[in-house]
Amino acid sequence: MTVENLRTKGHYEGRRTCRSWQQKQKHKYLLFDMDGTLLDSMFLWHMLIEDYLDTHGYLVTEEMRRDMSYMRVGEVAQQLHETCLPEQTTDEIIHSIYAFMKQRYEDVTVKTGVVEFLQQCRDEGKVMAVVTATARELALPVLKRLELDQYFDLFLSTKDIGIDKLQPDIYVQAARELGAKSNHEAAVFEDAPYALKTAAEAGFYTILLDDPVFREEQADYIHLADEYYMSMEELLDRE
Repeated sequence: MTVENLRTKGHYEGRRTCRSWQQKQKHKYLLFDMDGTLLDSMFLWHMLIEDYLDTHGYLVTEEMRRDMSYMRVGEVAQQLHETCLPEQTTDEIIHSIYAFMKQRYEDVTVKTGVVEFLQQCRDEGKVMAVVTATARELALPVLKRLELDQYFDLFLSTKDIGIDKLQPDIYVQAARELGAKSNHEAAVFEDAPYALKTAAEAGFYTILLDDPVFREEQADYIHLADEYYMSMEELLDRE
């Protein structure tokens, strides 16, 4: 795939800056990550395996944390089965991890400015999708509980297609299902640097949202973002 460099963001000069929404992003098709972008939940995923293993009397080493940071849940479960929990099958561990996270999602809240921004986009006729690495059975209930599901025309999980965000497939498929004829016609909202990199290199317009879990790492990837914001509140039209 030929990727054109459509980056319009100014040089990163030791601080994070952005231009206003009105001056920049005008795309009709919008793709939103969920955890850390729409929901204040990334810190829960960040600590999930550590807390889960703690209930089984194990401590997560720095090496384990590093190795599992980009793994899918099934891959994590396989590693835990091989190293820590041989008495449980991989499927049993996956089920337990999902149950553990489902309980945590009961207290998750929406990030600042998200509801207002989604309503603004809906009023402007934008077509929107959730594109997440979180399994459908976990994501849909929390989106419904927080009444965010009403804003989206499509939900797509990497679990649905079997390909993680290290590849652009989820963004490409979502954009096409929404109606975009090319990647350049869609904008991607992400907090995870590796996912932002994937979308940017595939030719999508990219908006990077701050999240404490990735804040330090984001500094090394901000040059790939067309826009950067501390929260979606900065994207709201102001009279």
